Amino acid sequence: MTTLAVKQIRTDGGTQSRAEINTEIVEEYAELMKDGLRFPPVTVFYDGTDYWLADGFHRLAAAKIGDSLTIHADITQGSRRDAILYSAGANADHGLRRTNADKHRSVILLLEDEEWNGWSDSEIGKRCKVHHSTVAKYRRESSLAKTASDIPSNRAYTTKHGTTATMNTKNIGKKKDPVSSLVESVKLDSQGLPKKDIPHYTADDFEREEDNWEDAIPYSEEEPAKQEPETKPDYAIRDIKNYIEMVIDEIPDLSGKHQAVNETIRYLRDLSTRYHRLSIAEGY
Repeated sequence: MTTLAVKQIRTDGGTQSRAEINTEIVEEYAELMKDGLRFPPVTVFYDGTDYWLADGFHRLAAAKIGDSLTIHADITQGSRRDAILYSAGANADHGLRRTNADKHRSVILLLEDEEWNGWSDSEIGKRCKVHHSTVAKYRRESSLAKTASDIPSNRAYTTKHGTTATMNTKNIGKKKDPVSSLVESVKLDSQGLPKKDIPHYTADDFEREEDNWEDAIPYSEEEPAKQEPETKPDYAIRDIKNYIEMVIDEIPDLSGKHQAVNETIRYLRDLSTRYHRLSIAEGY
């Protein structure tokens, strides 16, 4: 850790991964600084000419409005791009809790880059510390994303051994998402009641295949049937799936994710039983 002049630190290079600065937090930090509270150092990358801020935008803003001339900083040798990449995952574990808008911006920062856009959804998710399904969603929605015919069929990812490999992603869109697989795994018997052999996924299941969540739950390789235009129930079901994904994404530990998945399966099983009985009572 060292001390840098506030005016030396550059914040104009697109290294900010938050959607916006929270002015109330800045003012609160400034008051605490005036009271003598010592904050953790900011993180900057030095390319030999400039100091690029990667983490600590609220702290630096507070120092500025508090008329501080210097600030404590951890300096790493690296470029502006290194600062952007570091910033994408900053604040996931400390500081002001990231909003969904913050997560969106961090993912978009990487998707807008010609090199990083070619990374797999899982690799970008690891860098931004979000679930790979979140990256896939933002990739589809991004107005800057390439058309399907232009998207490279091979994407780079980092293996558990630290080496770089490529994955053919041409048919990824044909696979079922994890939540659909879980829903469909609740099989019904000839009476319309859920079978008792409900699958129970363990933590080991989620760790296999390079810790890649895309491979954590088996997918069907069958070609999807031609879909009819979506109805309001279709939209509702899709929203529920996205919500389940979001809840699982927010759980920090693997065992917690595992528990949430199994609780979801049990709930779907009970719901199916309830409506089966209701349909019998109504004469259907």
